[in-house]
Amino acid sequence: MTKQEFKEFCHEEFTKRGFKKRRNMWYLQGKGLLCGMYLQKSMAEAFYVEYDFFFGDFSNVKKYPTTYDSDVYRRIGVLTKEDKTLTGLIDYELYTPDELRPYFDKAFEEHIMPAIHYGKSYILKEADYYYHLFADDEWEEFLEKLKEENIKIAVLSNKPHEAAVEVVNKIFGETMFHKVQGQTERIPRKPSPVGALAIAEAFGVKPEECLYCGDTNTDMD
Repeated sequence: MTKQEFKEFCHEEFTKRGFKKRRNMWYLQGKGLLCGMYLQKSMAEAFYVEYDFFFGDFSNVKKYPTTYDSDVYRRIGVLTKEDKTLTGLIDYELYTPDELRPYFDKAFEEHIMPAIHYGKSYILKEADYYYHLFADDEWEEFLEKLKEENIKIAVLSNKPHEAAVEVVNKIFGETMFHKVQGQTERIPRKPSPVGALAIAEAFGVKPEECLYCGDTNTDMD
């Protein structure tokens, strides 16, 4: 397929399932969440087909959220032509529509549409897949050693507070961290420092006595 044919193929796959295009994404409101489909161009001549979930009801909003606002995201995976390994990077020139369609059908039937129909509770139930996270043994050992030294540890997430707590508890258990803080009406998303300062206050320490770690530009200005 050419680039234009691939984009037209994706548009057809999205719209036939009820998604509507708004600027550079396709959206479908589900049960307590919004799903957005997004074509992310890579450095090479290829695309990632990303599906984002935004918790909440966006039925009456004028401005839709962008992929950078998502609470959860995954990508449609395909098998490479060369070594048959699973990848999210789709080199569209190597495929025909009929070759790609089964991968899209599988993603929609098994992961995208169930989340849309059943909502956030389904995503949390299947958190291992949707968040693609697991507790690394070395990290767990490191965190336990911090606690043995009476160092308090916390998680600050941009996910809604309830979802943040449920996901962290599912992966690490309920006793690993002294505090888990997600986004609330009073605690805005990072890079706002409000959440980090609130955790420091809850721990009874000064901000300069804390070590704050992040893995994306969103974590701080």
